[in-house]
Amino acid sequence: MTRSKGRLHSWLSDSPAPNFIVATANDLERLGQDALSMTRKGRFDRAFYVGFPSCSARGQILANLLQGRLPGEGAEEALAQIRDATERFTGADLRALVNEAIAQADYEQRPVSQADLMREVEKNRLRVQLVYERYLKLKKWADMYCEPAGP
Repeated sequence: MTRSKGRLHSWLSDSPAPNFIVATANDLERLGQDALSMTRKGRFDRAFYVGFPSCSARGQILANLLQGRLPGEGAEEALAQIRDATERFTGADLRALVNEAIAQADYEQRPVSQADLMREVEKNRLRVQLVYERYLKLKKWADMYCEPAGP
């Protein structure tokens, strides 16, 4: 890891050509002292923080992932309940819970239901909360040093 970061530092300093680089970091502490040198001005022109999806973004993500798989007239209300119950879920968390609920319903040879999705929400709630608490420190740093990636 140290060698890779060193190579990247050298390349960023020595490259005369304009470049567009996208990098992600979920835990700045794991970068150690390199975190400060990687994030100093001149290395990267801009840093953006992509946080957890908003309520409306979660609704859009869930609608895309489910794409008409929730049968019945109450599909919109079911989607709204799941959206509201997944406040601290990331997009990846939402995808995983939908995939698990669909897999279980497919295994039982029936359509996926709101109950399947809510069961997956509850199964993942504690893990999601723990992950969220770890990211609060990164969010605090991002609020000081990064531009928001969206509203």
